[in-house]
Amino acid sequence: MLITRTEFRQKFVQSLMPLYDQREAQALFRRYVEERLGVEYYLFLLDMDVPADLPDGWETDLERLASGEPFQYVMGQTEFCSLTFKVTPEVLIPRPETEELVCRIIAENKNRSGLSVLDIGTGSGAIAVTLAKELPDAHVTALDVSEGALSVASGNAERNGVSVNFLKFDILATAPLPKRYDLIVSNPPYVPERDREGMHRNVRDHEPALALFVPDDRPLLFYEAIAEKAAATLHPGGRLYLETYEAYHQELKQLLEDKGLTDIKCHSDYFGRPRFVVGVKNNAI
Repeated sequence: MLITRTEFRQKFVQSLMPLYDQREAQALFRRYVEERLGVEYYLFLLDMDVPADLPDGWETDLERLASGEPFQYVMGQTEFCSLTFKVTPEVLIPRPETEELVCRIIAENKNRSGLSVLDIGTGSGAIAVTLAKELPDAHVTALDVSEGALSVASGNAERNGVSVNFLKFDILATAPLPKRYDLIVSNPPYVPERDREGMHRNVRDHEPALALFVPDDRPLLFYEAIAEKAAATLHPGGRLYLETYEAYHQELKQLLEDKGLTDIKCHSDYFGRPRFVVGVKNNAI
């Protein structure tokens, strides 16, 4: 089908506007032009009256986007800490807030050598792979209960040229962690079921519920298991880094104290929302 660039933009934006407002739809169009067409957006705009050189399958892409499927799944990849990661519906799409957590870990540990690092609930492998890349002499292990997620994560480690030991492991089971660690990090499921309906449908209907939701009556379910195992397996002076849900930030701080972790610090994200908690394994426990 012959279509000018102006017509293509109009069709794209109008198709998305039942789901997104105009500004969001236009932002997605820009990303699509740059990622799928491989053209810098300003160059695309210079020739709006000439036919667009559209890739095969663009109409299917647009249908998927208009249905609410996340842009990253349609593209099949996303960026995280300047690295490229494959993403599929098997894994949660990495968030900018998690980049902040990873940057904090790197900044606080870049001068430590030979670290043993564990990522619990690795999903796409974004945390584990980035830490392996930026802490090159660290020994990184990543756990997930989903075989599909582990397959995606393993491919992402290979794509980014790092070595990560991926293991299938249910953190809620009674089995102990595989070994002892200097650092443990996790961005576990933490959204209460009651908040599901208030989420944007492209998250609620497309991203894996397994990686998102927890029972309303046990919102700290995963943190309880992680904190208990971390207290038992971190080396003395080892650190636990957690991404958290704002509503339960203080409760999580108390939970870590109850498990015997010390020097607990709470940090806000870029938007000023309580987001991260860091605890240290006391030498005496």
